Amino acid sequence: MSILTHNAITRALHRRHRDHDIAAASSWPLIEAHTLKGVIVAKDELAEGTNAQDSQLEIPYYFTLPESAPNQPSGYFGGHLRTVALSHSEASRLIPQIPEGTVVRVRYNPQDPDQNHTLAADNEALLPVAIWSI
Repeated sequence: MSILTHNAITRALHRRHRDHDIAAASSWPLIEAHTLKGVIVAKDELAEGTNAQDSQLEIPYYFTLPESAPNQPSGYFGGHLRTVALSHSEASRLIPQIPEGTVVRVRYNPQDPDQNHTLAADNEALLPVAIWSI
């Protein structure tokens, strides 16, 4: 098998796994999370965009679950969101517009809150840039 074929298969499996995770997350509960300091990273291989859009913002977040039944997880949980593909200069201009403590909406698995996702539709009005659903 050629390297190009192997890479295409790997990308297809990654995309399928990602799409499955996002579909599952769409039915999970929604909670508000708070961002930490974001960084500029290289664009994920599955993120669309032009050749000039070679970057994304990656912004960590955290949330706590309210005290609930004894068998339910509690404590602090976190993850990170990524924006859609951006040029490095766009990312540099946008990063100061998303300060620490910015509220974002997160979907979390009630049985395992460490499994969580930020979905673009849940966050359209909260950030100055679109989220790439991961």
